[in-house]
Amino acid sequence: CNSYSDFEILSKIVHDDLDLSNVPSSWSALFSEMLIKDAAYRISMNSIWLKICNAAWTEGTKHDLKAPSSKLQIRPNQNPVMISKPMKFYLLLNLLVFLIATIMSMRSCDSGAVLANHVSSAISNMNGNAEDAAEEIATTMVKISDGTFIMGCPNEQENDCDNDEKPSHLVKVSGFMINKYEVTQEQWRAIMGNNPSYFNNCKRCPVESVSWNDIDEFIIKLYNISGVRYRLPTEAEYEYAARGGKSFKYSGSNDVSRVAWYSINSGSKTHPVGQKAPNDYGLYDMNGNVWEWCSNWFHGYPGSLNVTDRSGSLRVDRGGGWNNNERDCRVSYRRGNSPTDYAYDLGFRLALSF
Repeated sequence: CNSYSDFEILSKIVHDDLDLSNVPSSWSALFSEMLIKDAAYRISMNSIWLKICNAAWTEGTKHDLKAPSSKLQIRPNQNPVMISKPMKFYLLLNLLVFLIATIMSMRSCDSGAVLANHVSSAISNMNGNAEDAAEEIATTMVKISDGTFIMGCPNEQENDCDNDEKPSHLVKVSGFMINKYEVTQEQWRAIMGNNPSYFNNCKRCPVESVSWNDIDEFIIKLYNISGVRYRLPTEAEYEYAARGGKSFKYSGSNDVSRVAWYSINSGSKTHPVGQKAPNDYGLYDMNGNVWEWCSNWFHGYPGSLNVTDRSGSLRVDRGGGWNNNERDCRVSYRRGNSPTDYAYDLGFRLALSF
């Protein structure tokens, strides 16, 4: 079969020198919409997926193919998975190169049936992975009963406390659910279609380099798939869950190396979730590995001194990360970041009201 290489097709796209005369009519209109320079008029990624399904089915019927998997069909009242805004152009360009290369190759060999099956299978796998990720998240949620606890820096923290951890105070927490693991790179990729992580060669490691705003988008897309309204934990919920009903300095132990990946034992990288010992609630990596975003703004506790209220500018993150010392991994230690910030030691886990 004679066909262009991916690089040759990319070059022709950039220089407006792409000849689509050999492309089946069921695909040519789609490609034309994908090549529009003005983003305001260019076809959306969602519409592309729907049109690919229709084009693949149209091409497939010419070769007596079986109907595509039900996972390809958008059912009434079901929102298709969205693609992350920063990745739209990159995905669009790569999708276009892939489709044109495949179609031209298959067309020249008179193998339209292979093309239809190939594209249908790819889309089916994408949707299936997202559903599998949603199911995994749902089955690893842990119920935390309501209760009260002393939040902040009580006696077991000794002299390590900062001003923003004081004064310790009684807090009542309503029952909620929280995931036993940090959200992984594999789960993020399945839902979002990309992996922003710096340490991106470890699918079971926590996803990192995600902002608070990125996570908000992830939660919306996860809802479209699962119908479950996940959220980030509040700061009080996070500390309550991390303590596990005990008075340890770290989540599950007074020995940080037993429960956390931190600067001494991490090897300067993240690690797969769930490898260290859990706390008494069955939660893993509540300290170390990556910092975890919380839902609320950063401000001082009631009665605190010399703590700037950063409401409206910084969101709380908790737990410490792989590059922090043991002091920064304590259950009461707190930090704030702008909702647009991202870092290679900053991830999250999901919570759920009930």
